[in-house]
Amino acid sequence: MGCDSRKAVLEGFHQAGLQPKVHLEVPYDSLLSYTAAGYGITFIPSIQAQNMTQKGVVFKDIKNNPIRRKIYLLARSQSILELIGQHIL
Repeated sequence: MGCDSRKAVLEGFHQAGLQPKVHLEVPYDSLLSYTAAGYGITFIPSIQAQNMTQKGVVFKDIKNNPIRRKIYLLARSQSILELIGQHIL
């Protein structure tokens, strides 16, 4: 079904009694172009929105946003993860 964000968005629509039609999962720049052309709306992570501009697209922060995103710490070895983990986890 895709990432956690997509699942949360679909769940929100369903809870509101709406049945969204999700047709595409494409790179962010393509999503912006499709949205600018009038092919629906797009949800993107805030970190992406902060670094993007697109003529014909309006960015809006979602109030009371229930969507949370999981992130992971990656390293080449378990010993590096353990060393870093002592300081950030």
